[in-house]
Amino acid sequence: MIGAPRLVGRVLARELPPRALRYALLNQMNRWFKTGDSRFEFERLYLEKSDPWDMRSSAYEREKYRRTLDKILEQRRRSERVLEIGCSIGSFTARLVEHFSEVVATDFSDEAIARAAEYCRGASNIRFIRSDLQSLKLDTAFDVIVCAEILYYIEKPRAHTVCTQLQRLLAPHGIIAMVGPADGEADFWENILTREFRPVLTDIIADDIRPYKIVLFEHS
Repeated sequence: MIGAPRLVGRVLARELPPRALRYALLNQMNRWFKTGDSRFEFERLYLEKSDPWDMRSSAYEREKYRRTLDKILEQRRRSERVLEIGCSIGSFTARLVEHFSEVVATDFSDEAIARAAEYCRGASNIRFIRSDLQSLKLDTAFDVIVCAEILYYIEKPRAHTVCTQLQRLLAPHGIIAMVGPADGEADFWENILTREFRPVLTDIIADDIRPYKIVLFEHS
């Protein structure tokens, strides 16, 4: 992200809205008080760059989306409801709407949700919710829960809360799709989920850009 003087300059030049300064201040306060809350860092990031990880232009990301969706469609038992945790700007969300009757997409960033809703504005079967996984309050059970490139952002001491939420939100016949880097950081969450759920598929992709892993789980 850009430094404070440049940020102020871009706001004064009306290249960025004033709320960018509020995000920067709130993020700094979270750092000072060591709250572990990174929401406002992401709010600012989405303001400064509309597609921070080149999700819509990267051939690598497109192939990862294709492969992840293929694995989900192979293993799903029903296609009524899917929950996407950490939808970002809606690139994968737009693919899910073609295969499920109802899509609920969440992200803890207001800016990300706004961009995702705009990107998917032509679809009538999506509901966007600003929330993180730990705080998500839904009474619905889902046939598929997608946790793609998101779990490693959650602090490890919150793993029990994450598993409790996933147990509550997953339908008896449902599957969880975890996608993450094929390294030790992803192994932590794979091991945690394996204690609470049963792995049904593991796909390791040795990509030259960044190896990644797709693991699907069901109720044990």
